[in-house]
Amino acid sequence: MKYRLIDPTLFDMLLVGILFFLILILSVRERVNLEKQLIIGSLRTIFQLIMIGYIIEYIFHLNRLYIVLLALAFMVLVATQTATTRQKKKIKGLFGLMGFSIFLGTLITTFIVTFVVLKIDPWYSPVYLLPLAGMILGNSMNSAAIAGERFYSELHSRLQQVETLLILGHDFKFACAKAKREAVKAAMVPTLNSMMTVGLVALPGMMTGQILAGANPVLATKYQIIVMLMIASTVTITSVIFVNLSMRRYFSKGQQIKKYLFKDN
Repeated sequence: MKYRLIDPTLFDMLLVGILFFLILILSVRERVNLEKQLIIGSLRTIFQLIMIGYIIEYIFHLNRLYIVLLALAFMVLVATQTATTRQKKKIKGLFGLMGFSIFLGTLITTFIVTFVVLKIDPWYSPVYLLPLAGMILGNSMNSAAIAGERFYSELHSRLQQVETLLILGHDFKFACAKAKREAVKAAMVPTLNSMMTVGLVALPGMMTGQILAGANPVLATKYQIIVMLMIASTVTITSVIFVNLSMRRYFSKGQQIKKYLFKDN
């Protein structure tokens, strides 16, 4: 059975506004007071997606290596800035640590998916590379942000324990090992929850999009399996790299924890 591709008209897109008005009504009725943020967020969503749609179409048409690399570099910078601003404590060199972690986590996973699994030719083909790298990068950004924030919170709540371990002669890596494990776990929980329920509770976005576009459901499933595993990979790699890199910044050269970093501003 063949399925026709449904191309929503402008009027159809305007009808989606019904959902937006339902959100506004509930926000007003329940006194959530998020009407302004909802309006701004919706307008930004529409503008940004329309803009990126035309930009990606232009990049697809050009199909030039340097254009693809510039687009990826811009995406990494935006992701790094976003993840950095989510951190409660701005440690020294945070932007660089965050950027390196996100870049490396994205690079490793993207390389395996595009070179080893899908064997894209040429490897920089924007039709494949940009969507895949975008998904990987978005999850890498979120995992770094969650891991960083959770690591700080864990250290904050374990200050006495960490100090005691340092006094007993242990190094800073041993002293904050539990905090590191909890931070990585926190970054991985959303992905693990999705993996446990995928296909049972809901169909993931990529699979749904492919099916709506007329792709064979079995083919869509194959791609979704690749996507789920690549997300799990980048989340784990990025969170582990960031926590290990940032961990040293909370301790002095004499292996003493910097208490001033945990004072409430």
